Amino acid sequence: MTTAVPTLSDAKVNLYPNPMSESFQISGIVGTSTLSVLDLNGKTIFSKQVVENENISVGTLPKGVYIAKLITNNGTIERKIVKE
Repeated sequence: MTTAVPTLSDAKVNLYPNPMSESFQISGIVGTSTLSVLDLNGKTIFSKQVVENENISVGTLPKGVYIAKLITNNGTIERKIVKE
């Protein structure tokens, strides 16, 4: 099955620190990307435009596991992130 948006498995993209407490950053992206943070049920918690190494605050999120979905010009990357 072919999808319109390719899913990237680009090992160059990194979310750090992970696990995190108050914030995290994304390295390895070029230009502006759209970040969505989803809970494990797939509900979007928040979405915003981000650039490489931007500080992304998650201090208001409850502790738990989330999915960071990054939509770039080259496709979509999903990573599991942990809020401590």
